[in-house]
Amino acid sequence: MPKLPALQWYPGDWRKDPGIQALDYESRGIWFEILMLMHESEHRGELLLNGEPMPDDALARILGLDLAKLKQTLTKLLSYGVASRKQNNGALINRRMLKDQA
Repeated sequence: MPKLPALQWYPGDWRKDPGIQALDYESRGIWFEILMLMHESEHRGELLLNGEPMPDDALARILGLDLAKLKQTLTKLLSYGVASRKQNNGALINRRMLKDQA
């Protein structure tokens, strides 16, 4: 399937999601940047690097964060239900992107 040049953004979904709204402003920005990486991923909605789940240290470098800050944010994203992990490989995923892609 060809890559889409853009993604549909639903501001209402972002604003109404209690998990996202529970995040601090910085964590929301980090999540947004991760979403942009997932949009460009070889499997849209799944955070990969060369076909494998992206390691935390690589993601931290890409985002310009120290590893401790990234891990703290990922913990929040997962515990608040904003992000999930794919069961078979542990890759960080966005459920909405995967659903829209299917």
